[in-house]
Amino acid sequence: MKFAVVLASLAALIPLASAVDYRQLITVPAGYSSGTDFCNDWISDCHTKVTAEASDEFFNSAYCVPGDYQGNNVDTEALAYCVYSKPYTTQLAATEGSTVV
Repeated sequence: MKFAVVLASLAALIPLASAVDYRQLITVPAGYSSGTDFCNDWISDCHTKVTAEASDEFFNSAYCVPGDYQGNNVDTEALAYCVYSKPYTTQLAATEGSTVV
């Protein structure tokens, strides 16, 4: 009986530990001298360019780190997202002239 109670308690806690990873691998468009410059613009543009589209939504977060999932290609790729009540990463990537890999 105790085992069933412990198992049910653990099963109830599992959804609390889950998280959504919005990061997407984005190509840094030509014209940027570094991935850091691109990331600075990305975060700023998430606040300014997307606001018109998401005017009735709440801002959640903007994130950008130069490089891929292993930290390589810091001048040509970045892990980024732009999230209001829903993700706008793909739309912002298109306006930046970059693509989601």
